Amino acid sequence: MHVGVVHFGSFTAGSHKIIRDLIEYSSLKDISLSGINWNPQLNKVEIKELAKDTFDGWEYKREIILSIFPLQYVENLRQQEVINQFDAVVVFGGNRAQIEYVEQLTTGKVLSVPISILNDFVGSQLTLGYDTALNVIVNNILKIKDTIDSLKYGKLRVFCAQIPGNTYNPLLENSAIGVDGLLIHEPNEQFWCDLTNKLQAGFHAGNTYTILVINKGIDPNEIHQILSGKLDIDFKWNYIDESQCVGPYPTATDRVLASKLSRRVISWIENGGPSSCIVVKDNKVIYDESPQLIEIKENVI
Repeated sequence: MHVGVVHFGSFTAGSHKIIRDLIEYSSLKDISLSGINWNPQLNKVEIKELAKDTFDGWEYKREIILSIFPLQYVENLRQQEVINQFDAVVVFGGNRAQIEYVEQLTTGKVLSVPISILNDFVGSQLTLGYDTALNVIVNNILKIKDTIDSLKYGKLRVFCAQIPGNTYNPLLENSAIGVDGLLIHEPNEQFWCDLTNKLQAGFHAGNTYTILVINKGIDPNEIHQILSGKLDIDFKWNYIDESQCVGPYPTATDRVLASKLSRRVISWIENGGPSSCIVVKDNKVIYDESPQLIEIKENVI
């Protein structure tokens, strides 16, 4: 049996754990395991064997054992006809549309694993990497709040934290809630007027600073320009990037979820299960073969 593994999105510490378990499992069975990678130097898809002896070398060197497949090159999977050589393909990350696209390229079975720091996989209440990312973001902003609170200025201080992502998602929403900040996403003129009034009222009430939380869907320099035209403020911003969010130290929640997902992936391979998505529902890790969820319209790239 030949199993391929492709990873879209963010490579988390949990991803490493699942791949490590798959390599250990395949070494004990009659299974050939391969990673589906994008080689930017050669500008093509490459298949890399994921064997125990090479994995031990990666562990020693602390190298990433499977590279992230860039979404802008996903069409090359069809053009190079690499997917159809596998009896089964395990897809880490990505959305429902991307997974369905991979399924169309193979006569084998496809299993998706919900890995995303944004917690945005349709049909799953939780994705691997999200809890770690949320904790990293909240803790970093709280440290900044402590610093701001210890300094007194004669005018309102506005700190803007930009985090990964471009759309409205649970990571954006809950990061703002977790630090008692104000969330900005797709603002219009009325929003800016309301925000200005809120900042003024808070400053007059004794609040000397405000935390704003945004993602990459909006430019912090634009926020600075707009607010500076309306208020006398001291504006600072900082970007908490994806590399900070993914590790290297996952939370207990993500460690447990990685182990549960790993067991589900191995069970699916062992039992020759049908094409499916692993999801978290009601605190249980289950297989979801629901067609109405797969038909949700999402962009492949």
